Amino acid sequence: EPGEFRVPMLLLAVLLGEPEEAAKNFPKLYATAVSNHSKQDDMDLANLFPSANPRLTQEIKGILAAAKSTFPKKASIYVHWLPQVARFSFEVGYAFTGELG
Repeated sequence: EPGEFRVPMLLLAVLLGEPEEAAKNFPKLYATAVSNHSKQDDMDLANLFPSANPRLTQEIKGILAAAKSTFPKKASIYVHWLPQVARFSFEVGYAFTGELG
């Protein structure tokens, strides 16, 4: 099903399934999203987690392939949802403390 809800679902899956990868990649992804949002650009979904382990990268590529071209790409969605999802983890949530003000 198309919809913005798929972004937090994917982020929660990464956070719960690969917490170390989330801690490493969420702040980078947030910085990219903020930069793209200010330029009105979409996110590059092919490189959503560029420094992730190969297994996680394959899983994400599979999810994106199944969604075809309907997976949300707007940077503003990621700017909104990354801090919200990060709150479910102490380690990742601390990375956003300074970002949220």
